Amino acid sequence: MKIRYFSAIVLAGKVPIRITTASPLTIGSGRRPLDPASPDIPQIRDALGRPVIPGSTLKGFFRTHISRFLYSQGIQNYYSIVRSIFGFTSREIRFASRVMFTDAYVQKETPILSRQHIKINPRTMGVEHGPFEQEYIPENTTFTAELHFRNMPLSLLALFSIVKSMAKLGIARLGRSKSRGYGKINLELGDLDFHIIGKGRSLKYELMLNQEIHVNIDILIENDKVKIKDNLMPEYIEGKYEVEAIGFKTKIMWNELENKLDMIIENLKSVI
Repeated sequence: MKIRYFSAIVLAGKVPIRITTASPLTIGSGRRPLDPASPDIPQIRDALGRPVIPGSTLKGFFRTHISRFLYSQGIQNYYSIVRSIFGFTSREIRFASRVMFTDAYVQKETPILSRQHIKINPRTMGVEHGPFEQEYIPENTTFTAELHFRNMPLSLLALFSIVKSMAKLGIARLGRSKSRGYGKINLELGDLDFHIIGKGRSLKYELMLNQEIHVNIDILIENDKVKIKDNLMPEYIEGKYEVEAIGFKTKIMWNELENKLDMIIENLKSVI
């Protein structure tokens, strides 16, 4: 069956995300507070006053670093791949994202601290601005969120592991003031709950991600397992399944998907 963009939803699921700060973290609210007694750079909070990382921030974080990595690998149409995953808007067209992020919330009561900084003029090496006060979240603070996806090939979902590795190396940093040492995180991606909408022991879908990129997906039901592969990931990934009213549900171990990453990157260079 050929699925053009989102003409039908045939694959959907979610992946838990766990973010632990390895250095101070500031997700600024984007505007200077009106109260002169407030910090110059306040940490964004939710309605209860807790620190929060907006889902839009997470989406931009993953998009930026997946894009940079694919470009570094010499994948010529990397930008088309990134747009097919994260969506895009132009004057002529608006294309929806295949991934959606919830806001990330802390798992226990967390203090919001503050410290003073100055900005140095690189030409004179004198103080250009400051001192100014910046709020931050301390190290070893854990946030949790979820990544939801629809009509997303598992092969392209595996690309999110790239950002996990880049974060571990300190290359991919979150939030502002990265040059001051802020924003280093440890990122964990949990096992994914995967829903297949359709009936039968053998299903084949051609997902038209955009005009340039089509991914052919094969799904087999054998014994008590679902087996899934596509033309970017030609080796099956397996998971136990449960029958649902509209299809099947399975849990895929993230490590199994991550182990296919090298193969997927090589196929992106030649298949797409």
